[in-house]
Amino acid sequence: MDSQTGKEHYHALVDMGSNGIRLSISDLSPLTARILPTIYHYRCNLSLYDAQYMGQEKIPIPQTVIDTVLDALGQFNETCQDFDVPHDQVRIVATEATRTAMNCEDFLGQIHSKLGFKVEMLAKEEEGRIGALGIASSFDRTKGLVMDLGGGSVQLTWMESDGGLVNMGTKGSVSLPYGAAALKKKLESIESREQYEELEHQLTWEISKAFRDLEILELLHQQSETQSGLHIFLSGGGFRGWGYILMSKHVVQPYPIPIINGFSVDDQYFGTSILSDLSTVDNSTFRISSRRSSQVPAISLLVNAFTRALPSSLKKYKVHFAQGGVREGLLYSTLPSSIQGSNPLVAATSLYAPRDASALLTLVQGALPQSAPGSFSFSESLLLSAVNFLHAHASVPKEIRASSALRCTTTGLIANAHGISHEERGLLALILCERWRVEIAPTDYEFESGLKRLVGPEAAFWAMYLGRILSGLGNIFPAGVVRKGVLQMESTWEIAEGGKKPHEPLLKVKIHCTKQKIEIAEDWARDVEKLGKKKNWVHSDGGDASGGFKILSTVRMTSAND
Repeated sequence: MDSQTGKEHYHALVDMGSNGIRLSISDLSPLTARILPTIYHYRCNLSLYDAQYMGQEKIPIPQTVIDTVLDALGQFNETCQDFDVPHDQVRIVATEATRTAMNCEDFLGQIHSKLGFKVEMLAKEEEGRIGALGIASSFDRTKGLVMDLGGGSVQLTWMESDGGLVNMGTKGSVSLPYGAAALKKKLESIESREQYEELEHQLTWEISKAFRDLEILELLHQQSETQSGLHIFLSGGGFRGWGYILMSKHVVQPYPIPIINGFSVDDQYFGTSILSDLSTVDNSTFRISSRRSSQVPAISLLVNAFTRALPSSLKKYKVHFAQGGVREGLLYSTLPSSIQGSNPLVAATSLYAPRDASALLTLVQGALPQSAPGSFSFSESLLLSAVNFLHAHASVPKEIRASSALRCTTTGLIANAHGISHEERGLLALILCERWRVEIAPTDYEFESGLKRLVGPEAAFWAMYLGRILSGLGNIFPAGVVRKGVLQMESTWEIAEGGKKPHEPLLKVKIHCTKQKIEIAEDWARDVEKLGKKKNWVHSDGGDASGGFKILSTVRMTSAND
């Protein structure tokens, strides 16, 4: 690699995994480093695990395979030069398939002698730790059981991460030799139903033993009894493939967010019982390659054994799928703790923030009552992210602003953001769509409906309400500059009197503004109040108007000195 000075925050990384080799360049500029922006990515579809087997017999990595790797690394060397990546910010990391290869030293020696790259070899324990950090990078916070499925093995651990602090269980991680490719190979040697059941029993027993060895049984029980239940975080190509299969069977169809990171399912939708016939899963399923579809029976066996190994007394659990693995974990580990602890959604939207985002956030919070009927509430990070995007689509032609905003979290401005849940993507999209108050394109009707079904009627209605609040703020402060005393907002809950259904919740919104803004404010108040009419409430799948409430908006003129 030429020792030329490159882009200061560019980092190149090669992850030589069991199922493929990922070559990437990331921009870790401080403002957006938390979402690990990727500016180049290429995957060499070469399985170093499969290459070491001839039938059931293990062999050295063939020279033809080594030559393929050398070619890929040589091309990546040129790509790094073209992007001006600094020499000392290029890393090549190898994991289990290389570590356990019969000709490991020769393989690494050829890479070093022919290309000048020194390969970092991750020990088994370090691979588990880095993989867990990759999962930590995939969410704002994590607390629960973590499983990382590679080609040759599966790692289990308990992890808690919040505010940049990542704590793994006191016993570290347990590695079992049941990766997707390894299990597939075991299944190929099975000749009877009895042998299959024996393997399934053995796998279930070893996972149960892993729980005991990690000393987490009490943690599993404690978290399962909380309101949110036990959380399970899954990573690795095999599990991601399983996630895409579950996505294709989701109750919301077509599923509106085709991104695996942040996809979640409840316990009743995770196991193999939802799939009536595994033979119907092939490479026609979105993001399921021919190779991955061939591993589905093996992954199904692992999932089934895992669900059986969980203590039967667990009340409920939720499964979260993560994109993050060794690559993301290595990048995440280089970040300062202050960046690791920042919120991914806020980081993703910060580039578009108006000058007075903090003052605008205060105004938004004034439009949200302290206590509300129902269980839904916005996180402050989601509110700030919505404020950051207040004018992000202002330059888009008027007729497609709402549609552009609706798609911004899935195929638009922040589709590439790492670490955002599907609920956050759905809510922010609905908020920003409503913010522009123009009709969406007919092609987006089904997509919008899918997002509303995904987040639920109550959350969807609140998103629409917040969008209308932002619409008015955007009109009053078109440059995102909040002049002192121009606007104040209050909101309270009261009980509606009279009407067909008295005693229903009524949200009262009071807008105080200066004379210059009174006309805008009055139009705004009428628009917000219209949302509270029952015809605008969000209906559940059963047809009941279960998401909505009445709204009364009033405007009072005040002076800037009040």
